[in-house]
Amino acid sequence: MFLTFATMQVIITEVINTAIEEAINLNTKQFHPIAKIAKDVSAGAVVLSAFNAIIIAIFIMIGKIG
Repeated sequence: MFLTFATMQVIITEVINTAIEEAINLNTKQFHPIAKIAKDVSAGAVVLSAFNAIIIAIFIMIGKIG
């Protein structure tokens, strides 16, 4: 159950990341440093949620092995 929740969290975060990036792309076609920061932060949120899912998976696997 926890692993399913963590996996869904990664997928939801990726959907939000895509929405943010596309909204920024719709708003500006030129390079803008603030747009880059917003895109980097939203991508970072996806990475953090993926690490969270990995940590949860490790705890579950340790519990099954031990």
